[in-house]
Amino acid sequence: MFVDHASAAIKMIALGNSEMITVTDWLITDKILSFNLGKTKFIIFSTNPVPPDSNALIVNSRKIENVKTIKFLGIHISESLWWKDHVKSVLQKIKMDTGAIMKIKAQLNQCLFTL
Repeated sequence: MFVDHASAAIKMIALGNSEMITVTDWLITDKILSFNLGKTKFIIFSTNPVPPDSNALIVNSRKIENVKTIKFLGIHISESLWWKDHVKSVLQKIKMDTGAIMKIKAQLNQCLFTL
């Protein structure tokens, strides 16, 4: 059985919108938690591309941004669940740290010999 991924994504977004209304109303009435809509983003995990116009998740009349990758608890997660973005980020940090160590290497050697 073939499933049309675009229509499935549209149905999922529509369901997400109705559930977000329910959750937001519940949170506001019970004063439990509020969303910082400026920082809120969402991601759709899929191996097939989803049409960009079908990705409209709305809370309190504000559109939530759909992103391709997101950083969650220090790990970069992509919509296809590949590690490329996370590995690229870790390599960049390693390069910066290695560069800093190389810059102070000569000074460290002098300090160690004078102790």
